[in-house]
Amino acid sequence: MISLPENEFDENAYNDLKNAVGPALQKITETFLSNSKEDFAALQTHFSNDDLDATSRAAHKLKSSSGYLGLKHVSNLAKEIEFGAREGKPAEDLAALVQKMREALSSAWVFLESGTH
Repeated sequence: MISLPENEFDENAYNDLKNAVGPALQKITETFLSNSKEDFAALQTHFSNDDLDATSRAAHKLKSSSGYLGLKHVSNLAKEIEFGAREGKPAEDLAALVQKMREALSSAWVFLESGTH
């Protein structure tokens, strides 16, 4: 069984969503998997192009959607990137956060795709 550490996944939030939407959760999860991959690719592109406003907006989308599914580590990293980009945090600090987010999202994608949650 694939799992995420407790500090990365809010099982209660996920179960609340599951109870609220029932079978629609599968479609919500599939949509997140697709959209988050596109959104993260966009975030990386914007960051590489030094477009901090667009980086902040892309991070905001990831913050909201990952938080909705209980992916609190991804959501927290996205929040740090969102506000760091908005406030002009040094590029090397943002680059480290983007790398951490890549790793966190990769784990989250494997977890969600496994269907073991």
